[in-house]
Amino acid sequence: MIEKFNRSKTLFYLLVLIIIVSLALVFRVTYAFLEDYVGEGSSSDVKVNIKNDFLEFEPGETLMLEVTAENLAQINGTDIVKESHPKANFYDTTAGHTRHYYTYLSISNNDYTYTDAINSTPEIILTIIGPDNQEITSIAGLEGKYVTNQGKNKISGFDVTTYKNPDGAILIDQRDIKSTGNEITTDTWTFKLTYVNLDSDQSANLGKNFDINITMSDKTI
Repeated sequence: MIEKFNRSKTLFYLLVLIIIVSLALVFRVTYAFLEDYVGEGSSSDVKVNIKNDFLEFEPGETLMLEVTAENLAQINGTDIVKESHPKANFYDTTAGHTRHYYTYLSISNNDYTYTDAINSTPEIILTIIGPDNQEITSIAGLEGKYVTNQGKNKISGFDVTTYKNPDGAILIDQRDIKSTGNEITTDTWTFKLTYVNLDSDQSANLGKNFDINITMSDKTI
């Protein structure tokens, strides 16, 4: 009877020991996973290790233009300017790895006209600055122009006063983006839409609408 009791007691202690060892292993594996995922740092300074490679895009602000007698009066002789700053974000664990992406432009809604019909003086200028801080000066289907506003300042860009392409987008640029291997690489673009305040009667364009859609993709459209 005593021998049977001792055997049961030994089995009980052995079972408890197995449970303790199993729990210790689970805790160690879980801690190693969390340490690798979160890294060092307090609750106010958490550093998360990025595991997945990606190329993603931020659309930027919507570019819309509507000229009214009120906003022309408010700017007091200067131009109406709208800006958008779409971005491409790229991360890859391999330093120097390169991906390419495309930037497209679509103007499907445009009611504006040249109020100076004789000279066709541009009234809406689209200026595009690439992530290298260089102005884009050539786009198939668009004409680059300089125009002088009421303040005698020259504005450069593409004349989109009457332009629209409702049936498709036009390619602005194909660009490479390169990984550093340890941080996200970001390409930031600037799209500036300027309604030029001319030294002439522009009332024919009051209340009209103009919308631009900017698309960035790693595939051709």
